[in-house]
Amino acid sequence: MIQSMTGFGERSFDSPTLRAKISIRSLNHRFLDWSYKGAPLGEIENRLRLICQRKLQRGRIEVNLELSFQDPESFELSINDGLLEKVFSSLERISSRMGKKVEISAENIFRIPQMVEIKRKDLSSKGKNEGGKGDCRTNPAACPEYPPHCEGY
Repeated sequence: MIQSMTGFGERSFDSPTLRAKISIRSLNHRFLDWSYKGAPLGEIENRLRLICQRKLQRGRIEVNLELSFQDPESFELSINDGLLEKVFSSLERISSRMGKKVEISAENIFRIPQMVEIKRKDLSSKGKNEGGKGDCRTNPAACPEYPPHCEGY
């Protein structure tokens, strides 16, 4: 097991759907100190931290991840239909009070808070061994080393 180290590494990846850049910096530190900045990764971030804890006893580890999704299929778009109906019914009421048609552009609809939510699809991976008795993700004590049966590590 590595006792301590100071170093820096960076790697970029490009595909038709995703552009990623990860950089890892380590500094000498009395204890193991993990720091992650970047896109929220959910369970994947926990898995990266677990790998680091297995390989290092001490040091400050700074991980930075930049993700750029190139494919529109990487995003989920949802429109708050209830809110949209209220906006249109309010516009109808205003139009009838004023005696002339009041309209709203699609651009302005997208500016209404909580009307549209655009988010990236979940990055968490579902492994073959997930949830089982010897699963490193749910029971790290079952896997003290880097075993071949823990796919994805």
